[in-house]
Amino acid sequence: MAQINFLRDRSPLFNILFLAALALFCTGIFSLLVMMVIQLAWGIPVFSDPAALSDLNNPAILNPMKFLQAMYSIGLFIVPCFLFLKLAQENSFRFLKMKAVPAITSLFIVFGIILTVQPLVELTGKWNAAFPFPEAFGIKEWIKQAEEQGEVVTKAFLKADNAGVFILNVFIMAFLPALGEEIFFRGMIQQYTTKAVKNVYIAIVITAIIFSAFHFQFLGFLPRMLLGIILGCIFVWSGNIWLAVFAHFLNNGAAVTLDYLNQRNVINEEQLESVASDNVLVVVLSLVLLGMFLFVLYKRQIASPPQADRNDENLQPQ
Repeated sequence: MAQINFLRDRSPLFNILFLAALALFCTGIFSLLVMMVIQLAWGIPVFSDPAALSDLNNPAILNPMKFLQAMYSIGLFIVPCFLFLKLAQENSFRFLKMKAVPAITSLFIVFGIILTVQPLVELTGKWNAAFPFPEAFGIKEWIKQAEEQGEVVTKAFLKADNAGVFILNVFIMAFLPALGEEIFFRGMIQQYTTKAVKNVYIAIVITAIIFSAFHFQFLGFLPRMLLGIILGCIFVWSGNIWLAVFAHFLNNGAAVTLDYLNQRNVINEEQLESVASDNVLVVVLSLVLLGMFLFVLYKRQIASPPQADRNDENLQPQ
């Protein structure tokens, strides 16, 4: 097979669009393969009955759906990125900044960032939910129905009767999305956007908007965009994709864990969310501590940037 060099000579925008097309192509291939596996392994007639996987109240449907979700994360986010970088003749692990193992201190700082941002996430979520979406053309009703359907699917996926199912949920709902989405959005989209706009912080915001819009959950757009900005800063300031993956995993994993504890009647999740967003003192303290953790990460990493990145001026903060 002849080597393909044209990606190196194209504009960053072209590369982003090519990556998006490649992601759609890989998703289609993976979806077909997954449907074949589901029909053969579980005996569900997905090809003759397109609605065969729609009954989430049927326990026999959940495992195939979780398998589909896991493969979706791999086929849509991970495989296209590595295939793209192979076609572009880039060193995948170097380009995605996956070579270095994060320092323990950096992991603790990121843990502090994700912990202290949660009240702000809850607060922006309430602001977002109160936004007066237009009723024209049924937009408001469509958004409401989409959110309700998404909530039904999420609750079905997160239902766990034992610790084994909980661990599986953490892997499928927290780890795989964290790994795939960080590689795709921060590792690829954000870096090519930085090359296009020549300013890393504008690229962080643009990528965060794309990241949030991609999920098609408009009542959670603002908090997800806030998280996207935080994740983008972590990636840029650390020069290490694993720290961004760790932060994303902590955020997703916390949601899965809290839901599991709520199911076991260990905690009341609604009360925790209310305390986090309604108490002004908690929000102010969260903002102060978040700023401190971000500042420490910035000073720690900018003072000693990774050697591999020092010659790449497009990816340095400007």
